[in-house]
Amino acid sequence: MRDSEETKRKLLAAVEGILLREGFAGLKTNRIAREIGKDKNLIRYYFGGLNNLLKTYIATKDYWPPFLERYQVIGQSNPKELKEAFICMMQENLDTFLGNQEMQRLILWQISEANPLMRSISESREREGEKLFQLTDPVFRGSDVDFRSVVGLLLGGIYFVILQGAVDTSVVCGRDAKSERDRKALTKTIGQVITWAWREAERTSDRNQNNVAMNEVLEKLIEQGKTSLTNDTPGGWEAFEHGLPDMLAQAERSLLVQLMNLGSETQIRTFLQVYMVRLVELSDELLAAGPDRHHVAKQIALLAETVAKPVIQSLPATFPMPEVFRREIGAAMEEHCGNIRTRLTGHGVDATLANICVAGFERFNDPKRKPRWARYRYLKSFQTYLDDFTREAKTLDDWKVIDALIAFGYNTVRLPGFIYGLIRKSVDGLPYPEQKLALKKFSKHFQQISLQTMLVYSTRRPQIVTELADWIEAEIDYGFAANPLKRTGSMKMNTSMKGSQLAFWKKLQKDHGVYEEDNLDVFSEKVAHNFTSKGQEDLSPASIKSKLYSKDPSVIDPIEDLLAAMLEDVRRFKR
Repeated sequence: MRDSEETKRKLLAAVEGILLREGFAGLKTNRIAREIGKDKNLIRYYFGGLNNLLKTYIATKDYWPPFLERYQVIGQSNPKELKEAFICMMQENLDTFLGNQEMQRLILWQISEANPLMRSISESREREGEKLFQLTDPVFRGSDVDFRSVVGLLLGGIYFVILQGAVDTSVVCGRDAKSERDRKALTKTIGQVITWAWREAERTSDRNQNNVAMNEVLEKLIEQGKTSLTNDTPGGWEAFEHGLPDMLAQAERSLLVQLMNLGSETQIRTFLQVYMVRLVELSDELLAAGPDRHHVAKQIALLAETVAKPVIQSLPATFPMPEVFRREIGAAMEEHCGNIRTRLTGHGVDATLANICVAGFERFNDPKRKPRWARYRYLKSFQTYLDDFTREAKTLDDWKVIDALIAFGYNTVRLPGFIYGLIRKSVDGLPYPEQKLALKKFSKHFQQISLQTMLVYSTRRPQIVTELADWIEAEIDYGFAANPLKRTGSMKMNTSMKGSQLAFWKKLQKDHGVYEEDNLDVFSEKVAHNFTSKGQEDLSPASIKSKLYSKDPSVIDPIEDLLAAMLEDVRRFKR
């Protein structure tokens, strides 16, 4: 009996010694038996195999099972005791793990190698830990705090700080767990983090409950508004209209309170998208229902405007504007458009350019297009700017107007085309060197125009100066017939491939180190500018980029055949 117990003890001690000296890679049956000078069959005789020997050893070193059992009992009393139990458990984990080299090796083994034994032990720990977390679920339910993630990050941080110091004696974020001063700081921080989680859960849970109550007011308003559109019950509309002032006042208060509690740009944008868009939709539906609903549509639109006004800068570019506002604004806007156009043509400005100047206003008033707040904000300022510009100018010509439009970020799609035409007209017939010099002067001039605002007409399009500069650069390199490179095409490589095949072929070469280009946009542009494809002389960089990752057999199969033929040629040279 004594011999068997002694042999078991020696086998367990051998596991420990090998683990500390050689790590988990050394824990093999023969190696353990050789460590104590015994037959390896004794491992099977006493423990049923290597797996059970290791499992028995780990059970003697793993302090988590008694931890979880003890703190589960402690945490049963009340939320305050539960918080203290987690603080004590994580602080004790820091001290115990620091002083337990064997456990450090086991955790390192667990996270470094896929091992069924370690996985089963880890899963067993998780099941026991889940019992403790189930006690915390009621505390954090309905709050913004994910307490399991908090503890997971604390646990991982404790392991990393200690393992890092054990491997190469280095510090993490200036903290060394072996230093008594730093260890006290880490212990204190564990308590602060868990205490913060508890307080934040209480605070956000109360806030979220209030928000739910507040949201019920808005939901009631929207539900009754939509019901009134389809409800044929006598007095249904009148009842909704009668209770509307109180509902609007309550909804305004609740929405503004919620908005004030938001702390980030992302939260504000989400709030606006969720709540304001629904109010705008309701306003539009009421407006479309008939003239007798128009005044109610406006009241709901005013509610959306009032709530959104404090964060107007955060409105997404696509945020909708109530149709009832556009109808009110439209008449005055059309009158201004007519006056501005008249002044411009009166100065001799090209009629097409005058129409481009007011095209944004006409587009905004088009009932087929959804009005946007961002576009309205721009046009409102742009209208004042054009009014002042056309009234105060003693003389005007096309270029003065163009400079004014560029200065105010008027990047409508039609303006660049008009400017391109004027530039072409001004340099047409000049020798290529003079054309190039004139184009560069235009580019420099555009880039020196002082901006009058940071607003732009369209957030979906590039800034007008950038678009003009890109066009001029392309014209200098490839644009005019007077350009000898364009005329002869001598600097472009002619290929027999289709555009999609060329793009895939070049990307294949890039991936295998033929080209040293990190930026795919630049790479695509160079391919487009330096190669032609079958039946197409001018290639688009955007088109090339979109075809880099083709999976179409009609693209890939010809490339595969080409590579096979090339490989055969290479091998022939080696024979």
